[in-house]
Amino acid sequence: MESELVTGDVRNEKSRIDGEGSAPLYQGCFFRGSVSVSFGVGLRLPRGQGEGILGLLSIRCRKKPEGNHMSDSMQRPSSLQDASAKRRNLPRILLVIGDGAEVMDTLFPYYRLGESYCVDVVAPLREVYHLVIHELSEGWDITEERKGYHLEADLTFQEVDPHDYVGLVLPGGRAPEYLRYDESLIRLTRHFFEHEKPVASICHGIEILGTADVLKGRRVTTIPKCRFDAEVCGASYVPEPVVRDGHLICCRGKKDMSAWMVEFVAMVGQFVESKGSGE
Repeated sequence: MESELVTGDVRNEKSRIDGEGSAPLYQGCFFRGSVSVSFGVGLRLPRGQGEGILGLLSIRCRKKPEGNHMSDSMQRPSSLQDASAKRRNLPRILLVIGDGAEVMDTLFPYYRLGESYCVDVVAPLREVYHLVIHELSEGWDITEERKGYHLEADLTFQEVDPHDYVGLVLPGGRAPEYLRYDESLIRLTRHFFEHEKPVASICHGIEILGTADVLKGRRVTTIPKCRFDAEVCGASYVPEPVVRDGHLICCRGKKDMSAWMVEFVAMVGQFVESKGSGE
């Protein structure tokens, strides 16, 4: 796909994190022609000087296809989903995705939870997203990333009414690195903690929880390279495969998914039962 160098003024839309002594976090976007760029940056600014132009952003990005010139894989629905097979009368669970969500971290809970619940895939937009495979390969010091399956979002973060859902699943992979700047997703995440609903996080999903400011005082686990993300947001990192703290269940990665989902399925079942009995 054709790309071009885009430069635009980056303007502060809203300060979302501005605690005592903290680095305010700014979020916004700019547009030029058929190109749109979203961003999130952390800047230390004197208080009272958070408005106006923050600087210039230059980025090489893909042009949005005009008309119907989309790739075949983006035009057709995901081969992994069958909307007609959804049992919408069952309790509903939200599964968060975005480009770069890890295949197994996403599909394992999608199919496991689909046995007993209606799983709605939710993302920034209603479109088909690229999942990726992360694997430790010979000769690599970090995980190698390869293309994976595609998954289509049922709803956008803005469209979701969290009161309709009994559980939330946050993915691993690279997706959380940019999803955490979506204010609608942060609003949804906070709802599940305010109402003590079951939440499952794997791998980099901890980054969304950290941005939502719901980790303070909690015991969590994640992959070791995300330990800092957990601890800097007030959590206690526990180097165990699966760690539960109240209604939050975390796991490190793929090797731990079976135990993670066994625990989460039980949590959701208990929550649904308690609501049914009026507790």
